[in-house]
Amino acid sequence: LEQWLMKNDFRLEAGERFHFRTAPTHNWDGIVKCEVLEVDAPGSGDFACLVYTWDADGLSTLVTWTLTPTPSGVHVRVEQTGFRPGDEYIFKGATSAWQRWMSALEKYAA
Repeated sequence: LEQWLMKNDFRLEAGERFHFRTAPTHNWDGIVKCEVLEVDAPGSGDFACLVYTWDADGLSTLVTWTLTPTPSGVHVRVEQTGFRPGDEYIFKGATSAWQRWMSALEKYAA
């Protein structure tokens, strides 16, 4: 995770609390507080799933990762939900960040 997303103390276990850390900005301390809510490991079904909270910059959302096998590899889906009306600035920042992170993941996985 650290190589393509952010520094962290992540543990893959339901109920575990962890933090992502990045450089602070002028209006944010750079810390994302998280808690793992659900872990469905590969082999427990036709997909793998990870759900965790994402609390940062005054907003609490959920991030869901779903990995589904395909004939040529794995389909990765990331969904961040819980944005409220008026969160457009934060939503745009999150959208931009996820695009960068997913591009980095694609390069790292290759």
